[in-house]
Amino acid sequence: MNKTTAGKAIPKSAVKPKAAPIRGSRSEARAKIAVPVSGRPRKAGAVRQVQAERRTSQGVGDVRLNALGQEGLQVYARTGSIMVKGFEDLSREVALYAQATLEVNVAAAKAMTEAKSLDQMLDLQTKAARESFDIMMAEGAKLTELSFDLVTKSMTPVQAQVDKAVATLLGSPAA
Repeated sequence: MNKTTAGKAIPKSAVKPKAAPIRGSRSEARAKIAVPVSGRPRKAGAVRQVQAERRTSQGVGDVRLNALGQEGLQVYARTGSIMVKGFEDLSREVALYAQATLEVNVAAAKAMTEAKSLDQMLDLQTKAARESFDIMMAEGAKLTELSFDLVTKSMTPVQAQVDKAVATLLGSPAA
């Protein structure tokens, strides 16, 4: 008799020993013992083996899916090269826009220094602002078109690969 409650002795056999705390993270604790559907505890390695067997029996380890994964990587690499080229085109257009704007501004500044009156200088300023605005609108339209083309070209192979993957996973003939 070792513990007492309100002066009454409790026999040792009635006291349940406390479980030792599990050291480490929760995921480590869960990995030590896992309970499958059958109710019998198994070690984590056995659970992984059962899961691998289930995946193989469900067709996840199928050769077709492995090939699909390889094709997917190739598609993403091709898409990346399309995007790099598209961004090069976009940056070239931005550089041309900056150059055209600079030329308009330099010409306007030169013309304004040669203006003979305030009215003439204001007219030159208005003309330069209008030219800059027209250039900005034209370049904005070009950049929008290039961006749209870039997205369309880069997403076409990805969409085709997604369609093929869905067809393969659903069991219908590949596109």
